[in-house]
Amino acid sequence: MTDDVALWVLTIPVLIACGWMVWRRWWSTNNLEGRLRDCDFNLLSSDQFGITEVIQAPQGSVVNNIAQVVIQNTTVQRMIPMYLPDGRMVMVPDNTKQAGNQDVRAVPIHRPPVQ
Repeated sequence: MTDDVALWVLTIPVLIACGWMVWRRWWSTNNLEGRLRDCDFNLLSSDQFGITEVIQAPQGSVVNNIAQVVIQNTTVQRMIPMYLPDGRMVMVPDNTKQAGNQDVRAVPIHRPPVQ
């Protein structure tokens, strides 16, 4: 009998705490739109919402969050075919150095016949 009482003494506060947290989240979510519409300045100091950025813009302005795209300066490496002794072809990076504006020409590779 005492085990049942101890279990209920622990269970009831846990259920009340869980219910309160769910109700508070539901209530704050439902009231947020109205508070924004009414320009409630208490939102800035509220512990329910994390303010990460405040943007000052004329009334009626829409601010879109545009992700910044970073373009890396990459050079395209030229690949050339190389034939293995068993007849398979693989593409390998072209390591020929191009000095200035000199024209570098690849030597044609003849594919051995497949047996």
